Amino acid sequence: MKDIILKTEPREEMKGGNPKRMLKQGFLPVIVYGPGSKNLNLKVNSQEFLKVFAVAGESKVVSLSVGDKTMQVLTHRVQRNPVSDKIVHVDFYQFKKDKKFSVDVPINFIGESKAVKEGGILVTNINSILIECLYTDLISEIEVDLSVLENLNDSIYVSDLKIDEKVNVLTSLDQVIVAAKPMRVQEEEEVVKEEVEGEEGEEEVEGEEGKTDGEDASKGSEKKDEGGSEKKDEGKKKE
Repeated sequence: MKDIILKTEPREEMKGGNPKRMLKQGFLPVIVYGPGSKNLNLKVNSQEFLKVFAVAGESKVVSLSVGDKTMQVLTHRVQRNPVSDKIVHVDFYQFKKDKKFSVDVPINFIGESKAVKEGGILVTNINSILIECLYTDLISEIEVDLSVLENLNDSIYVSDLKIDEKVNVLTSLDQVIVAAKPMRVQEEEEVVKEEVEGEEGEEEVEGEEGKTDGEDASKGSEKKDEGGSEKKDEGKKKE
């Protein structure tokens, strides 16, 4: 595979708003660190990094050009602005070629599920696998074939993956990667239930209102009768 090269430039110790100024000038502040090496504060052209990151992601080795030297690194962490989502800082990890290191490798889903074709839905639980290996055994992606999901409730586990023995899988082997599930009808049933309960509630309210009106009418009649009897009594007294 062709080397992925990214040119960097040294940057001076920064104070105050310098990082913001650097971003405005089209550069990204980056740091390089790793076991047995000093931290390096560098800067890279924003557009060049975006091109490299689109190809390498966090699981492919990048040849970082620092002056007249070149170092093998992995993109370890990308920091984004919470509002604009633009990248504002990058961490590169410089590994040792003779020692194992851990990295998240993305999953590449291939094929089609028969169960999903027949009306099921695909439920994806994870999109990457954490592995540990030497630089020479590093894999850039892990393929997961969805065609094995023939029936509803079929699942693919981490333990089902075929990965080279030289690579240690750190993600739990019992972890479900993806599954074919039946369409959910529970939400529809709940909606129907709510509508029925709503209609029943309206009927109860109407019944209560009718009852209240009846009680008010009855009380009014009683008051009228009381008033009539009082007038009759007064008439008798006058006589």
